Amino acid sequence: MTKEAPSWLYDQAWYGDGTVPALAALPLEEGEDLVAARLYSLRHSQFAAPTAAVDLLRQISTGVREPVRGAGAFPAPPSLGAEIDELHPADAPVALRVQLRNPLAGGLPDNAAVWVTVRKDGSPVPLVRQRLELDCGAWGAALPGLPLGLYRVRIEAINVPGAPPPVDEVLGVIEV
Repeated sequence: MTKEAPSWLYDQAWYGDGTVPALAALPLEEGEDLVAARLYSLRHSQFAAPTAAVDLLRQISTGVREPVRGAGAFPAPPSLGAEIDELHPADAPVALRVQLRNPLAGGLPDNAAVWVTVRKDGSPVPLVRQRLELDCGAWGAALPGLPLGLYRVRIEAINVPGAPPPVDEVLGVIEV
């Protein structure tokens, strides 16, 4: 297993956000004529979010199909690509790296930031709330080690143009 992008992937700079790359799930034999083919940086359970649902219903009801490849393809909106292993040994630091995907022109303002919040599954109380450091075009941090358990990790961009949606991950901490 490797973290390198496979050679067949449509975007060699793809940086996972916990979802399947949308175009990887669309059959090539369908060509450019695909219904409701859009890139959404939402987890599978969130695909019923209002904007995604409205876009899908509009395309189905009007028969207007927007291409996902080639000329006229809808540009993907800004999103966060998060690299965090889903399983960690207890009490070991947790490495986290985040990249801004599809950034808007103009660069980042000085007050742009990415924050991570870690909560024990089922608890509203944050155990970790940490600002990530920007280095070489990506934000990163080593989160403190956590005791055994299941955790919810939320990564949020603040003052980033295009307002990329947060990324939610599940982190399991186990005994090794």
